Amino acid sequence: MKRSLFLSGLLAASFLVAAGQEKIRHAFIVNESAESEHVVPNAPQSYSYADRKSVTLAVVYSLLLPGMGEWYAGNFESGKYSLIADAALWGTFAAFRIDGGWIRSDDHAFAMEHSGASFAGKGDQFDVDIGNYLSTAAYNESKLQQRQFDQLYLDPSYAWSWDSDADRQKFKDTRIRSDAIYQSAKFSIAALAVNRLLSAFAAGRAAAAFNRSLRAEEDWRIEVAPIAGPLGGQGLSLELEKHF
Repeated sequence: MKRSLFLSGLLAASFLVAAGQEKIRHAFIVNESAESEHVVPNAPQSYSYADRKSVTLAVVYSLLLPGMGEWYAGNFESGKYSLIADAALWGTFAAFRIDGGWIRSDDHAFAMEHSGASFAGKGDQFDVDIGNYLSTAAYNESKLQQRQFDQLYLDPSYAWSWDSDADRQKFKDTRIRSDAIYQSAKFSIAALAVNRLLSAFAAGRAAAAFNRSLRAEEDWRIEVAPIAGPLGGQGLSLELEKHF
């Protein structure tokens, strides 16, 4: 009787061990097919942990083109706003540059007509100087008094003389307005840079969240359940599962 009970217990234990080993084997081989039935938040059903996203790539993509990193990380629903903002900012930058260029060009034409100035090969400082002085002579006299000899205009191509002080002031006011428009274009560039940084930050977070949603499925599970053993005996089943 004792021998029979011992054999029954030995067979039951062997059965439990075999069942546990088989369950672990299925966890590493067969369980991959069952994983596809679980819906991973923010990720397609067919994705697995091997399909995790690179946070670095997501950040780089959004630095190159806002919204691209979010699209790569599977969160273009928010990334599309970064892309739209980028397009709008580029349009704003172009509009400011074009408008400022038109105003500056008209201002130069006005100065050429009313002061005889030539702007070919001249820098922005020349625009400032002819707007502040009635003529080259008045400008050079002021610089001599200030002992700023290196700033004298001695080249005849830098000569000018306004018809009236009112014309000079009109040119100056228009130049200031065009400078303000050009400055607004610079602000657009700064806004473009900020938009890229914000998009890169959001893309990095989206990629990290995507990866966390996949890692959440990679865990061990232990289940204990009663089973019928050989020769009508009862036993417990220890199941160890590994999810990927």
